Amino acid sequence: GGIFAALLLFGSQLHLHYSRMALTNVWDGLLMLAALGLGGLAWRHNQRTLWLLAGLALGLNAYLFTAVRLLPIILLPLGLLVFFTRREQLGKRWRGLATAVLLALLVALPQLLFYNSNSEIFWLRLYILGIFDRVWMTREAELCGQSTPASLTTQLWHGVRALNAGLDHSPAYGAQVPLLTTGPAILLILGVITAVFQRRHLRNLTLLIWLLVTTLFAAALLENPPQSHRLVSVAPALALLGAVGLATIGKRFTLLGNQQNQDEPNTEYRTPDTGGRSALRPYGTLILLAIPLIFAANDLVYYFGPYRVEHRFADRNTEIADAVADYLNTLEPEEWTVYFYGAPAMFVDFPTIPL
Repeated sequence: GGIFAALLLFGSQLHLHYSRMALTNVWDGLLMLAALGLGGLAWRHNQRTLWLLAGLALGLNAYLFTAVRLLPIILLPLGLLVFFTRREQLGKRWRGLATAVLLALLVALPQLLFYNSNSEIFWLRLYILGIFDRVWMTREAELCGQSTPASLTTQLWHGVRALNAGLDHSPAYGAQVPLLTTGPAILLILGVITAVFQRRHLRNLTLLIWLLVTTLFAAALLENPPQSHRLVSVAPALALLGAVGLATIGKRFTLLGNQQNQDEPNTEYRTPDTGGRSALRPYGTLILLAIPLIFAANDLVYYFGPYRVEHRFADRNTEIADAVADYLNTLEPEEWTVYFYGAPAMFVDFPTIPL
């Protein structure tokens, strides 16, 4: 399953684009995956080293824009479900869990103190982009010719479909295909269905909550979804759920053997016997590996083909700045003094960060 997920993530045009940019958005998904993944491993093995690594990863998420806002919302329902459904296991692991939480607070403390003194900075984007603003609701109702409840329903529907339908509205990407193309979207749906039926396993439950929280709080409750720069943090969860869907296909057609439950090492879950070993079983892994490779190739062909030649990324100012930067790099700095006058349209430095 991990190899399937790695291939799906490797070929994802959404993840590929932000991995090649200078924006820090792609780091949110990495550190959120590290915190949740290491937390899951620590819960399973109950080893001090894993608890410490999980706490370190959790604390580092406080320094990223999206992760510091979404990860607590993911951990809250997950923690409550563990508390009410797994108290016996929690009793054996509470010391390690407490160690991880204390280390996370220590690592995150400088940023938490900053947000405590500047709470308006933490909530600013929500105030600007949130849909529960009376002005936004009135404007959307007028533009759509609908009542306020109807426009709100439409907004929520666009948010739910943000990943596999509709075109990206972000100025940082603007692809003319859905963020998930057809193949990965089908695997995601299969993975979500499988995870729902096997939600007793913490790994599936974590992925479902991660996807739900991101879809709701980074798309449905913010204006003008989908915005890829807000959603790229969920890319690892999409790949993992897609891998769950692919593994489901493999087990359904007896291409894969039964797998052990990763939450409870001494138990197994099995799919129904479909009537004997499949003739394709010896080649099952290769067949299944070919599926994400084909999907990855499809995304790569689009990204480095039509998307590249359409020049939809950013705007005229960015293209000018790129051309100017390339030209200036050909000049000897000792022989030239460059004066740049571009404000308020273009700046040498980032306009909201005075140097």
